[in-house]
Amino acid sequence: VLLVNLHHIAADGWSLGVLVRDLSALYAAALEEREDDLLSVLPPLPIQYADYAAWQRDWLSGEVLETQLSYWRDRLGNAPALLELPADHPRPAVKSYKGGQRALTLPPELTERLEVFSRAKGATLFMTLLAAFKVLLHRYSGQEDILVGSPIANRTQAESEELVGFFVNTLVMRSTIERAQSFEAVLSQLRETALDAYAHQDLPFETLVTELQPERSLSHSPLFQVMFALQNAPQEALALGEATIQPLAPDLETAKFDLTLSIDASSHGLACNWEYAADLFEPSRIDRMAAHYRELLESILAAPEAPVGTLPLLTPEEGRDLEQWSGGESPYPRDAALAELFAEQVQAAPDAVALRFGETELSYAELDNRSGKLAAYIAARFDPASGAVIGLCLPRGVDLIV
Repeated sequence: VLLVNLHHIAADGWSLGVLVRDLSALYAAALEEREDDLLSVLPPLPIQYADYAAWQRDWLSGEVLETQLSYWRDRLGNAPALLELPADHPRPAVKSYKGGQRALTLPPELTERLEVFSRAKGATLFMTLLAAFKVLLHRYSGQEDILVGSPIANRTQAESEELVGFFVNTLVMRSTIERAQSFEAVLSQLRETALDAYAHQDLPFETLVTELQPERSLSHSPLFQVMFALQNAPQEALALGEATIQPLAPDLETAKFDLTLSIDASSHGLACNWEYAADLFEPSRIDRMAAHYRELLESILAAPEAPVGTLPLLTPEEGRDLEQWSGGESPYPRDAALAELFAEQVQAAPDAVALRFGETELSYAELDNRSGKLAAYIAARFDPASGAVIGLCLPRGVDLIV
């Protein structure tokens, strides 16, 4: 059994492809009994990782550094500190990094349609998948300012493509998404955002955080809490003669962020791995989110011009359950306001139970009486004719309905 263990500080995803290719070549040479000449099997490297580090330190300074910093300061200025997704547990004061993973594979047929759609819109598959993911986050959170981190290979020089090392950088993709926008508009905006970010990808993320000095908290990561990655770095199959090779997926129980969607593109479709913070989410919620992401992709392909706030998310099973729970359609006068309908019910059945909360019950007459008193109390302190909007902050219970 051959086990290769690499710390992420020494190698990134691209590096694994280089290692696999070189290991296959060396193993083949060894089988041919060319042990004395193994060093000549691999072509000499034009540079080493230390050369890249020295180049980055020298180049990323002065005017170049200020140009990069200026772009990101402008792009991320006044960004919200937190993306609040619906959670099963309250956010702890200090995150534990405990996590879990759930998987869902999008079939090749859907993948092909997404690729065709992306090309027709002048976008990449990455852009389409990320735009759809951001729409999902918008629909789940209700927030319009959505920040998502995304890794980039950052091998902009041809000489770096043959090196093993940590080159990858993290870019912060910021989008403003409104319910009335079409997905086509969201995708167009994200395309421009991504291209601009690629043009300013050389600034290390840790330098960006140090420079921007965002609000820091032990409960969440700075700048973004959700990560998206499309794994499409070149990878060759590991060939070790007649040896049988089987990949092993580690059962990781950690999570660096609140949520990470990592997608592997292959001939079998898009393998979506959802890594989540166990402090916040239960596996069942992530399973639903993954299913909603697939339904959203189908909805986008069916009607990319429709407002994103109206695109269907529910699975067919959830739709049937919702219809069953609602008891089907119940006709009512469409031209009447809710207060008018309630008043009619008070007249028709004043003693019927209108509200039940725990051990408390209110009839329609009692509920009408209480709500009338509250309305009079508010009207005595505010001029109803002013058109002022008055917010009421109450816990769940009888008083909220009143």
